[in-house]
Amino acid sequence: MSGTKHVAHFVMMNPNKRGPVELLFPVLAREWASRGGRTSCWFSAAPPAWYAEMLDEAGVEHGVIEGVTDEVIDKDAWNAAVERAALRLRPDVVHVHHGWHGSAATLEQHGIGTVQTEHSGRFPQRLELLRRVVRHRGQRSVRRFIAVADFINVQTQRDFMVPASKVVTVHNGVDTEHFRPRPDDRARLRHDLLGIDDDRPVIVQAAFLDARKRQAMLVGAMPAVLEVEPRAHLVLAGGGTDETMLRELVHSLGVGDHVSLLTGDNDVAALYAAADVATLVSTHEGLPGSAIEALSCGLPLLIAPNGGSVEVIEDEVSGLFLHDETVEGTTAALTRLVTDQALRERLSAAGLQRVRELFDIRVTARRTADVHDDVLAAG
Repeated sequence: MSGTKHVAHFVMMNPNKRGPVELLFPVLAREWASRGGRTSCWFSAAPPAWYAEMLDEAGVEHGVIEGVTDEVIDKDAWNAAVERAALRLRPDVVHVHHGWHGSAATLEQHGIGTVQTEHSGRFPQRLELLRRVVRHRGQRSVRRFIAVADFINVQTQRDFMVPASKVVTVHNGVDTEHFRPRPDDRARLRHDLLGIDDDRPVIVQAAFLDARKRQAMLVGAMPAVLEVEPRAHLVLAGGGTDETMLRELVHSLGVGDHVSLLTGDNDVAALYAAADVATLVSTHEGLPGSAIEALSCGLPLLIAPNGGSVEVIEDEVSGLFLHDETVEGTTAALTRLVTDQALRERLSAAGLQRVRELFDIRVTARRTADVHDDVLAAG
């Protein structure tokens, strides 16, 4: 690769949390700079101060895409805004994340190659075949798709009607320095974050509060879990549409002393470091960052094997799959985890090893930069 090659990322999201997408860009920028390139990132909302500082330190030019707002994003307005920005910046590669992207054909005419990352699962809709044809026509000029899970890879081939050679799996990564076991801080964090000063088993799920994440199933399991382990405590971290319903459910089941809803701006890494068990019992996922983060913090993970979640762990080796996705099945799985310390320790050790081998964010950055190199070499 000769000269300074510029990759411009266009991201339809408000970068307001320490998620896998936000944390990737500074690491990726450093990796790309080591190959002689430069990086810019453009979002649908302004980065908060802490994130802007991270991007600045990594040498990333960043800003808001002109012509769109984070509240309401029109598909045509988004594509037009990306085209205007890309033609002004004249990068060598445009890499788009989330949302609708129909700019590839126009950018290709100007010698700008496009990479598109597919992050989420997609469900069949009415007139599905027609929708696939429309997607294919709109994005057939994309040079390479990145899928964050093998499940998403297969979906991308199907839904965009593109060959397997055009899609590469690059798993979401986790910052293993930020999300790490902190045994020396455990007692302090339990006291400061949860008001817990004993060694009771703490179960945590960090996720948006909605029907897809199924926090109600966890709350519903608590009365039976408490019959076996009366000290158990459930922490639900996150805001969302189900907050009122969940508070009412906690009250109606009489488990208010054993369930905490933390709906503010949570330090998820600290919560994981204070806990004993992590769960993610969603009905579907792409490749769930919160699950990988929990493993990276040394927590044994109970996860529903739906979508890309099946790629996070090996069942009974580095975590447990929730095979019976009912309140009764959840009760049995949680009871097993909170009462068996040896099991927790075994799963924790294997989960940490799996994260370091497969989901380290530096590996994600290298593999993403490899895709950029491939697109430039083929261009």
